Amino acid sequence: MALSCKIKILANTKNRTLDTLQIQKLGDLLRVKLFDRTQQPVVPTKIVRAIIEKAKLLLEDFQQIKDMAHLAKEELASELNIGIITTLAPYLIPKLIAQFSQKHPGVKVTIWEETTSQIMTRLKQGVIDCGIVSIPRGREYIF
Repeated sequence: MALSCKIKILANTKNRTLDTLQIQKLGDLLRVKLFDRTQQPVVPTKIVRAIIEKAKLLLEDFQQIKDMAHLAKEELASELNIGIITTLAPYLIPKLIAQFSQKHPGVKVTIWEETTSQIMTRLKQGVIDCGIVSIPRGREYIF
């Protein structure tokens, strides 16, 4: 038998031995019988089948957590359309845009200087994402 074949067989045997040892350690840790060795082939016990199902759920949850973390790391790369009344724009926009752009450099910000009525219409149409308006006293805008 070639040396490379012997090495592969030895590696596979070693991996199976390590797997068996880890499975035994798990059984010891949980203080339960993991396999029914009276049957051929050997089958997992009822508790192991339940543990496997729970582990599958945990792995799915862990994948979702990894996905969430990945999304949180990704740089925002989109557009933000802001409507603002012309009387406030010169005072608020420079500072607002500077701070926002520093935190989210991948976001393209577009400013729409318009009247409150125009801004409200564009919000309802979905043309802009948010608006800074002046609402007369006693009047509410609800979408």
